[in-house]
Amino acid sequence: MQSLDKQKLLKSIGNVFHILELFASHFTQHLENETLRHLAEDLPEYILNSRANNTIKTYYYSFNSWNTWCQKYSVSKLPAPPLTVALYILNLTQMNNSYPKIEIALYAIQYFHNLTGYNNPCDHTLPKNMLEAAKRLLQHQTRKKAIITVEHLHALHKQLVKSEAVNLYKLRTFNIFLLGFCGFLRFSEISNLKRCDVNYKNSFMKLFIAKSKTDIYREGHWVYIGACGNGICPVYNLTEYMKYVPAKPDSYLFRAVTVTSNNKFGSFKKMNRPISYTTTRENALDALASIGLDRTRFGLHSLRAGAATAAANADVPDRLFKRHGRWRSETAKDGYVEDDAEHLLYVTRNLGL
Repeated sequence: MQSLDKQKLLKSIGNVFHILELFASHFTQHLENETLRHLAEDLPEYILNSRANNTIKTYYYSFNSWNTWCQKYSVSKLPAPPLTVALYILNLTQMNNSYPKIEIALYAIQYFHNLTGYNNPCDHTLPKNMLEAAKRLLQHQTRKKAIITVEHLHALHKQLVKSEAVNLYKLRTFNIFLLGFCGFLRFSEISNLKRCDVNYKNSFMKLFIAKSKTDIYREGHWVYIGACGNGICPVYNLTEYMKYVPAKPDSYLFRAVTVTSNNKFGSFKKMNRPISYTTTRENALDALASIGLDRTRFGLHSLRAGAATAAANADVPDRLFKRHGRWRSETAKDGYVEDDAEHLLYVTRNLGL
């Protein structure tokens, strides 16, 4: 069970899991029915599944820092008074920590207090006001990455696929560009794609996204990608690329590649692991630099933002646009779009002047 990993994490941060067990036993001793007592004993293990593993890990590392700080000043970490939490936020702010890191610190403290049945000190006005102060002092204006366009994809196709020096590295990079763009995919969604997640039809293909940022209950989602019949057709290019992917259904599509003097085209390594974020990002930025773009202005999210912009400026209906990108709100969706001049001028041109 996934919760066993969470038990190990929680046991390593001040016996939080033991506190959970004591919390459950407090109720168990008042239960006369034996079946109910056994159910109550299972509470600590099952209640840990209220959050995803990655969320637990994030909270774990943040709470560990809080634990170290509390030990340094001999103050209680669990339960913690609101004043102590406010002072911790002040300390992080004075050390010029990023605002998102401070926000996660507060979430972690809140989570473990709620998990163990203690009153949440983060609900007090002191930590809340201190967090707001940290936001104003530390929050900087975010610089959005430049978007990838269809013209960029054509240039990449010529540089990576049509080149005489084409190899598996370049084919892998180009297909990551295509799927990220056409499917509005995040990196985590791209890297976790397996052979069994690709379903071909006559004029399109379906990609099964087993888990994503907005799919909190891991129900999965099908992304439909149509064929376009030209050089940058995502269906054709993925079909050609998958000829080199190991035939097992659970083989990751994008994984480590090895090149030798005897095999300059390259082959996939036997270890079935998804490609790392660092490797993907570096390969993508190198490819963009090879077509004359400033690599410092782009990131992997440029694919999703570029496709969203293209769809919005092509007047794709909002309902389909939002569903394809798997956004949970209009605000999140609109944040990706850079309207072109024609759409920006639409307002004044329709004022009846």
